[in-house]
Amino acid sequence: MNIRRTLVALTAFLGMALLFTVGTQINDQLARYDQAQRLAASNAVRERLAVASQALGEERAATFLALAGASTSDLSEVRRRVNEASAATQRAIAEAQAAIDAAETGAAVERSAANLARVRQEADAAPPSPDGDRHRIAFEWFETVSDIVSGLQSLRLTLLAREQANEPEIAHEAALRSYANLLIEHLSRNRALLAFGLEAPSLGDKFLDAAERNEGRAELALRLLRDQPIATLGTEIRAFVDEVNIHHAVVFDPAQRSIIAGLRRGEALMVPAGWASTADQMIALTSRLQSRLFESSRARLAEEVAEARRAVTSWAILLGLGVCAVGAALLVVRQRVAQPLERLRDVMLQLADGDLSVALPYGERRDEIGAMSDTLRVFKANAIRRKRLQDETLQLHAKLHDAYGQLRRDLEAAAVIQASLLPRPGGTGAVAFDALFQPSHFIAGDTYNVVDLPSGRAGFFQLDVAGHGAPAALVSVASHHTLTQALLQRWRNESLAELAERLNRDWPEGLPYCTMILGEIDVATGRGTLVQAGHPSPLLVGRDGAVVALGTGGLPFGMLPDADFEETPFEMRAGDRLLIYSDGLVEAENAHGECFSDDRLVDLVRDLVGQPTPALIGGIGKALRAWRGSAELDDDVSVLVLQHPSRGGTA
Repeated sequence: MNIRRTLVALTAFLGMALLFTVGTQINDQLARYDQAQRLAASNAVRERLAVASQALGEERAATFLALAGASTSDLSEVRRRVNEASAATQRAIAEAQAAIDAAETGAAVERSAANLARVRQEADAAPPSPDGDRHRIAFEWFETVSDIVSGLQSLRLTLLAREQANEPEIAHEAALRSYANLLIEHLSRNRALLAFGLEAPSLGDKFLDAAERNEGRAELALRLLRDQPIATLGTEIRAFVDEVNIHHAVVFDPAQRSIIAGLRRGEALMVPAGWASTADQMIALTSRLQSRLFESSRARLAEEVAEARRAVTSWAILLGLGVCAVGAALLVVRQRVAQPLERLRDVMLQLADGDLSVALPYGERRDEIGAMSDTLRVFKANAIRRKRLQDETLQLHAKLHDAYGQLRRDLEAAAVIQASLLPRPGGTGAVAFDALFQPSHFIAGDTYNVVDLPSGRAGFFQLDVAGHGAPAALVSVASHHTLTQALLQRWRNESLAELAERLNRDWPEGLPYCTMILGEIDVATGRGTLVQAGHPSPLLVGRDGAVVALGTGGLPFGMLPDADFEETPFEMRAGDRLLIYSDGLVEAENAHGECFSDDRLVDLVRDLVGQPTPALIGGIGKALRAWRGSAELDDDVSVLVLQHPSRGGTA
């Protein structure tokens, strides 16, 4: 197979794979769109069935009380609402017929309407009769209409089981609506039964048993309502569910239980109107929850339908573009790639045979084909260009060498300036000290100072700026000056912690943070205080070899503007020394990647505790070089050792 056929076949294969993938996506999105339409249609029918069953429950209660002689209210308005709800249900079924098979549901609704019309006629034709007969007729009406309501609810559940939603939120809302509808039904039943019971307290246990069964079923529906995962449905629905639960537990259920208990004793503990008002409030709250769930479900399903429609349209457009792209790709591959490559192949074969008179391909193309065509023609020009580039490279190398030398001299000068800021070892007049200062490069992010303060005190600090090189060194120099002046000009009665917090609040936002030890020593008493800001804990080295780490860490300086700092008190006895060090010392790694560590430092200090301070400093530096295997460092290292000169020992 030659190059042309290979490229054309490969392009065609990739194009067909692309079109197949897009076609599969269109098929999936069409299935999703169909399911979304079916869910929306099913949801609309189930919503109308729920409204119809609730309206029928109201008619059941009103007619029941009227037949039992407990009410003389006009039934025309409640019947009108039932008829309107039934008509709306039939319209919803007719509209949903194109999306779902709702013929059986529509027939069932028509049978329910016919059955309702029949029992209405019987109720209207019931002649006046003694209480016993009247009660029997009322309860027959109640049971018959309850069966009709149960039938409507069964239709809802059948539709719900037939059209299952894949989205968890839609499924949860459907379950919540079902439980809310069941709760309304059982609340409505007990509203009527207990209202009648309060009119006739001596009806007997059978009537009360039915009321208690309704109470238990309402409790079950309420528990199922509570147990649904409603966290993803929004705070408003959660608030509605909580309101229904609270009202049921605090108002409705206590009243219901009290009435049932009283009726079992033959007592009417509440007037019928009061119970009706209590039950109506509970039913209204649950109806509000159900209405909000209907609104949410409609919105979610409408968005699902719209999103599926948009997806189908987008993929269809992409399919059309894909067909055009495949055709264009085949044409371009043939005209712009396959044929020019064949011409280049023929020319190269002739050149290989020694035919130097062959005409070389020439064109204005700027792609790979054009570059291949120009290769033979520009070979000599490329050789000349390479020589010129080599000369330019040598000149550039010389300039870079000069620039590097100047930069090195500048850094060495900066290192001298930075070192001049550090106090000279020996003492300030208040305390004796010595130090080790080894930048990882020319300049360092570490700094320290010891200054004499009023009232016979000595202030000191050590600071390690995050990062390396010139930025850290500049911040280090600025911080050195700021901390020195802050110690010398500290406000009256301002503690070290307050001073650190004030400086931390004023730390410029764009500068890197740093770790710090800030402290002071009373020369007369040897008592001292220090503030630790993310810095390694200083070591209080006793003359007897005891080594105690001071402080617990703290937040780095300049990291959080509102950070709080704590003071750590300490006391230096005769011969004691305070050793402060940066993390570059204990984090220095050997050839195996092991850190020098705090434990090794403590052991080393114990071994050198009898040595003068300069020897102690020198021993630490020697141990560090031996650990590293060279004098080079990955991080700046600084060690500051303070000793009270009036308390003996060797400085």
